[in-house]
Amino acid sequence: MNTKQQAEKGAKALLAKMKTKGWKSRVWENLGWHYSIFNEHLEIYPVTCDGGEYHAMLATCKSPAGGSPAFWHEGGTFKDPNAAATAAVKRARRFVNDVQEVVATMERILG
Repeated sequence: MNTKQQAEKGAKALLAKMKTKGWKSRVWENLGWHYSIFNEHLEIYPVTCDGGEYHAMLATCKSPAGGSPAFWHEGGTFKDPNAAATAAVKRARRFVNDVQEVVATMERILG
């Protein structure tokens, strides 16, 4: 983003695309102006400045850009931010299922 106003406009447009309630925007400056939206543990970012594609991050903390363990871009980018959010949650669910299987196996082995 070139200006704070452009980032704010992008955040507002992204909020309008969301199908669920409770989303909030975040605008910040770091070598240019950027934006994202978040809802509890999930944050959605535009891949490009024009907001044509999005990716999502599911984190263990509830604060935006919290720096906690996160399930990040592995799921690709999406034209629909709702699809990006759904993909992040599905990725996290697969990870949780895999970890549960590993723990159950090790508990069985270790007694």
